[in-house]
Amino acid sequence: MFTYSQTVRSGLNRCLRQSHEEHIENRYNAQYILSAEFDNKLGPVLGHQYPSSVPGFRSRSNLKNTSTNLASLMIPNNAEDFPERADFTTFILYRDKYTRNYQLFPIMKSVAQQTNANTLDILKEEESPNDRAHHNDLDGTTEPPLFFINVVNTLRDENNDRGAVIKSIAIGTTLPNFLIFKPLLTMVLNLYMRSNDNIQILIDCFKMINSLDLSLARNIMSNRSLQMMLTSINDERILSQVFDTKTTILPRLLRLNALPETDSYGNRIAFKRHLLEYQFTKYCPRVLPAAFSKISLQMDIINHDPIKVNINYNDHVLKFLSKFTLELKQLPRSQFAWKLLINSTRLSKDTLCQFVISLSNFIKHFDCHYFGNAQVIIFPYMDISFIDKLKEQLSASGNQRTFTIVGVSNPIFECYKDVWDFYYDIDTENLQTQCSKSCPTTMSPNNSQESLKGSKVRKLFQKRTSLLTLTPEQEQKISLTSKMIGYLVQGQHDNETILSVFKRINILQILSLVSNLDSCSQNSTELSLKDEYVVAYRDFTIFPEFFEYGTLKLIRCFDNLEQDLNFLLFDGKDRFEGHQLNALERIFAYLKYFHKCTSSGIANLEKFINIGLNFPLKLTRDGECLSTKDFGSTDLHHLFEDLKGSNSLEGLCSYHNNAVDYFVTKRFLNLIFLPLLLDSRAECSPEFVNDLCVRGSLEEASLGPRRLVHSDRWSSPISSTYNGSSLFQDSNTDDTGSRRSSSKKGSNGQISSSEAGLIVPKIKKICILLIRRLRKHPVGNLVLEQDLNPMFKYVHEILEEELTVKKRSYHEKRISLLNSTRPSQESSMTVSPSRQELLKDLDAISQQQGNIKYNTKSTRGEPARASLLESLNQLTVNYERVND
Repeated sequence: MFTYSQTVRSGLNRCLRQSHEEHIENRYNAQYILSAEFDNKLGPVLGHQYPSSVPGFRSRSNLKNTSTNLASLMIPNNAEDFPERADFTTFILYRDKYTRNYQLFPIMKSVAQQTNANTLDILKEEESPNDRAHHNDLDGTTEPPLFFINVVNTLRDENNDRGAVIKSIAIGTTLPNFLIFKPLLTMVLNLYMRSNDNIQILIDCFKMINSLDLSLARNIMSNRSLQMMLTSINDERILSQVFDTKTTILPRLLRLNALPETDSYGNRIAFKRHLLEYQFTKYCPRVLPAAFSKISLQMDIINHDPIKVNINYNDHVLKFLSKFTLELKQLPRSQFAWKLLINSTRLSKDTLCQFVISLSNFIKHFDCHYFGNAQVIIFPYMDISFIDKLKEQLSASGNQRTFTIVGVSNPIFECYKDVWDFYYDIDTENLQTQCSKSCPTTMSPNNSQESLKGSKVRKLFQKRTSLLTLTPEQEQKISLTSKMIGYLVQGQHDNETILSVFKRINILQILSLVSNLDSCSQNSTELSLKDEYVVAYRDFTIFPEFFEYGTLKLIRCFDNLEQDLNFLLFDGKDRFEGHQLNALERIFAYLKYFHKCTSSGIANLEKFINIGLNFPLKLTRDGECLSTKDFGSTDLHHLFEDLKGSNSLEGLCSYHNNAVDYFVTKRFLNLIFLPLLLDSRAECSPEFVNDLCVRGSLEEASLGPRRLVHSDRWSSPISSTYNGSSLFQDSNTDDTGSRRSSSKKGSNGQISSSEAGLIVPKIKKICILLIRRLRKHPVGNLVLEQDLNPMFKYVHEILEEELTVKKRSYHEKRISLLNSTRPSQESSMTVSPSRQELLKDLDAISQQQGNIKYNTKSTRGEPARASLLESLNQLTVNYERVND
């Protein structure tokens, strides 16, 4: 009667109240469980597939079908060399939206469009209603990939002709943190191998996994702004307080009234630091021992990578990147594409697969498109039987830009030169390349698996000279990423610190790219900013969140704010000479935008904190381009020492002996709190008055529309979308408009005393409001408590109290006006002796700023505002003495 009733019900299952049995049958956590074994005559073969065969990989009697190849991924070569030691492999299947079949390689756009036209209403193979329920339209052509985590083991058996039995079990899931199933699968495989292939063991394991309600973990992982902020916290003190279950910080952060103790079906949940632990307390298996129910699934609340890995980047990944990034810079711009093969015969297959997945995380393949609409192939482990399939996929891509990362454990792949441009051997740390440095990548003649000559195989295994030579050691330009990788390897830093360094480099290079687009070589076609970044720097690492318009706008505001504060308080160099707004007006515009952004929602506030935690120090001078600068001869230790003693904001940062620790130091609090030290009398200085008068006369003489930024600075089509004209859109209000109009009055260009102090008090007020917004967020409040300079904390308390008193006084005046019978009383503020001493020091700083502004005969060669650093340090000392 109702044709689509089953489909509608399947789509609403997540919203309707379900019984535990219905929840298990809907397979939200795992979609398939497979088993395979090695047959002495047939080779790797599939055993069981539950609850049904994987669409596109049906079991057939023909030995050359794709099912046998799928078993080859589950039974890797040389598995019998390590008996009684479980190993893991990972493979990924991609589902076509229209055929509803899974395949080994991603669906190409051209193939998907052709399929859409020809087979829109055709289902190649039958599927169950539950298969349709899991259908999710992401980009119009494909669904989320299906990740298979596979465990394989070998047991010695004298009755077997081979002397051992090799079997494996794989779980297929859409969860990106599929590594949580490794402990459970290992124990299930051990029981399965000793039970004569009892399929009920697999069924119990499959249903037990699906008995959990992981909606809480999914919601936490899918909160993008929260995850970006948490991954940027590289301070163990803050993290320990965030995940302290005795406080209310974690529930507030997760938008929960209280931390749940069970899921919706009664399975116990526990928060253990940054781990969310699920226990199988409600499912009763039929044949699995009760001890299996005590195995817990531990999910990391902080999602540092798109796909969870448990490999240390310092072991192998950074060493590879230090070599690979140098070779990427030799590729021609118009033909920027690469095919990479990673080989290892000594490491476990688990390490090999995680190495490949780690590289895919660096290019964020499973989060976004790495480069335009280019095809990206990620194959964590490939057997030699798939070589022809790989060639077919590469051939079908034609002229489409293609990037591939394939992991292999067979040196024979080195002979197939048409499937790789770069061949890296993890065991020997040797990188080979076929890419010419002056011409596009050329394809070698097609070598099918059957045409491989025995002489080539003998030469390969006799370890004679390879057909390809190793990349020669020659003088090459060292980028900032390559330089920092050397320090990271030397210091053996953890993965979180490595990612923090890469994020800061990413931001620095984005700022440099936007500022130097005119001088950089342009492609014949317009590229997005992210694609231009990939081609310009070729550092292999990218963080797509920094290329979003709102995020990029925040980054540029932070950068401009730093330059203007340096101009006012330190070096006196105006980087925006000739700008329509003066430095104070620009600072007010930046802070006002910060407050507007943080007040528009929790997600934007967390985005602001994320950018602040990752905002880096500048390592280049004005006009230098990071894409062309050579850091080979730069000693970062000496560079940071010079920055520490320089007349700039860096003089306020504490110095670390380790270059990496200094590079990842948080700096954005100084940018937010330094405007609180501005003196209102600075607006009356001659340099500001003259600057306003000159710009005012130019504006009156100009007949064309006024530009907030130089037109030649934003002439590039790439950066036109990310221009800074809207950064000052709030400055057209009365706050700055009245300031500009009043500054042009008078014959001598002087500002009257009544006009002075219009901007600086507003700057301080907007700073205080911004700090209030930060304190309302649990993480923002912890950052302020842990990392704020005590002098800034003291100044903020005084100004906060003054603002409160003024507000109270204003309120009392309004009441007195309404009630004329009650005489008005002036409110007075009582100040403690310690704060009176601080106020005197602040007055001294203000006097020094005033002297600097009015003193036009300052000696050249000496820092004009160096005394400010001494005053700030003296304030910190006085504050500590008062507390003692």
